[in-house]
Amino acid sequence: GIITGGVYKDTALLKKGFPGESITNSSVILIKTHRWGMKERAKYKRAVLLLRNPYDALIAEFNRLHGGHVGHASDLDFKSKWTKYFKKVSDKWVKMNHDWLQFSGPLYVIRYENLVLNPVKEVKDLMSFLDVPVPFREYCVLENLNGKHKRKQMNKKRNNLFPTTVRKKLDADIAKIEHEISKATMNRKP
Repeated sequence: GIITGGVYKDTALLKKGFPGESITNSSVILIKTHRWGMKERAKYKRAVLLLRNPYDALIAEFNRLHGGHVGHASDLDFKSKWTKYFKKVSDKWVKMNHDWLQFSGPLYVIRYENLVLNPVKEVKDLMSFLDVPVPFREYCVLENLNGKHKRKQMNKKRNNLFPTTVRKKLDADIAKIEHEISKATMNRKP
């Protein structure tokens, strides 16, 4: 099979069937990191930036921190901890994405939302960028994506987490990153 690695040593992911967790060498096709900076970028010959809408990304990370990899933060957590969390991490989305868009080697930007909507096409395009041939049987697996390691959708809307001033800032951050993506991906391998 195809294995991806990660810079973290998350034993929970290892136990859940992610054998590449903590592998950071060429035996894996990708290495997951949330780190950034010139020193981090210099470790890699090419990069894939998985870009997720900051509204959803911030809520997903809050859920991970307070509900585990597949759980949800409680209403009490949102009421008592969200504001402090948001103030601490809200700039990280734009800073990390801006930083990785400075990557000097081949860069592929994949949007999380597109990956969810059309995983087969997105993974095929990604494998093409990575020059990794994917056998037919692997594509069959892609056609039947039903992993256990997913966070179930919540029925609750959490619009109240982002007041108008916050929305203006996040929307400006999105526009900035979208502009940088168009500049960064010009004349690069698709």
